[in-house]
Amino acid sequence: MAKPANSTTTNTAWSRIGMIDSSIDQSHSVFRNSRISESLFTPRGFDRTSQHGTAIASILVGSSETYNGMSPASNLYNGVVFATDEFGREFSTTASIVRAINWLAENNVRLINMSLAGPDNAILRRAIGSACARGITLVTAAGNAGPASPPLFPAAYDCTIAVTAVDNDGAPYHRANRGKHIDYALPGINIRHAAEEGTFRESSGTSFAAALLSGLISTRLPTTLGQVSEVKVRLNALATDLGQPGHDPVYGQGAIYSPSTARTSY
Repeated sequence: MAKPANSTTTNTAWSRIGMIDSSIDQSHSVFRNSRISESLFTPRGFDRTSQHGTAIASILVGSSETYNGMSPASNLYNGVVFATDEFGREFSTTASIVRAINWLAENNVRLINMSLAGPDNAILRRAIGSACARGITLVTAAGNAGPASPPLFPAAYDCTIAVTAVDNDGAPYHRANRGKHIDYALPGINIRHAAEEGTFRESSGTSFAAALLSGLISTRLPTTLGQVSEVKVRLNALATDLGQPGHDPVYGQGAIYSPSTARTSY
């Protein structure tokens, strides 16, 4: 794949990026100059993992001699919601996610990356709706349960931006969810990111596509945008229509391939 490209300057309004994920391994060299604030919302008595959160954070704000994330000048606020049970299975709770959303809002974070997916939940639905009403943009991963899967959440909530994954030629990721709620397709196959023990590797999934869109918003969209509808108008202008003409369940409004997305973090 192409080597990392330099990121553009961060707009003032998006100088804070939020994420709701696992912990971040801040000892990784890619975060040496990063400004990361992390708060724990996991249930007590359970271990925490850092693999997924480290990968997403590197795409958002990582920077080193050999790697540039999308928006390394941004301050990253991470609400940790994932823990592992006694069988090593990773899980989160609705209460953890809601508390993380509230913490990010209290810290004046207006852009939140949610590379997670699960079933509908009335409490989470209200929390997401409240965040959107406050002018917070929530970028969400569509999920990797397959084309036949029912919609997953929070991506399927109306006010979030649901992101699916494609390759550089526009071919959809074979495990990506589909549906009328999909908004945009971004690169999400063989994405290079920080990994365990100071290494890097490549992974595929809608999580990585969502992180790329969050980074694009933080670096390319105007500081005056308030509601998600305004953000979508700007993103629509960047999207290339693929598949069926107009909005479709595979690509949404289309694929976004720009110098700061399709060629960054690969």
